[in-house]
Amino acid sequence: EASAIVSVITNTVEKLNILLPPKVWPSPLPNRLYLPDLLQKLTEIGLDTSWDGSSWRDLKSTARKILLGRYDDPIHQKQPLLFLGDADKGQNLIIFGASRSGKSNLLLTLALGIAQSSSPAQANIYCLDLGGKSLLYTIQDLPHVANEGGVISGQDKERINSLFSHLRRQIRARKKLHQVSVSSK
Repeated sequence: EASAIVSVITNTVEKLNILLPPKVWPSPLPNRLYLPDLLQKLTEIGLDTSWDGSSWRDLKSTARKILLGRYDDPIHQKQPLLFLGDADKGQNLIIFGASRSGKSNLLLTLALGIAQSSSPAQANIYCLDLGGKSLLYTIQDLPHVANEGGVISGQDKERINSLFSHLRRQIRARKKLHQVSVSSK
């Protein structure tokens, strides 16, 4: 009986050209998001990517946002893109969770977001895989994954020591550069 009633109502609505009322909330977010779809949304809102299909280019700091995904904002009835702050501002992030909770997926998404928003000259990615073969090895061929580090296994103590020596040299060089630029003002 219920299906007959629904059928009569549906036919009447179609016959009278009655418009459906606006939805109270958007459809649920999909279980999986795909990078090409998200990159299409970026261009729709006027943001650019550092890869133009043939080469990397430096983006101005106002255009550099690190794309992580989408989120549900039911109060405003929107599902906007989710970004991790501005790429040029000092940001800190801690990621923790139980085994198989998605930490490696988030790190992979973060690395791809950095690559999408920055040229290899603007950003280097260093990965330490302390838990064994993770998804992070899939990004080792990105030009952003630094030659000095790459994706390093937690068992490779020599490469880990080399990476931290390199990072200490980088920090010292940047401190000197910062001191010179501050003193010249």
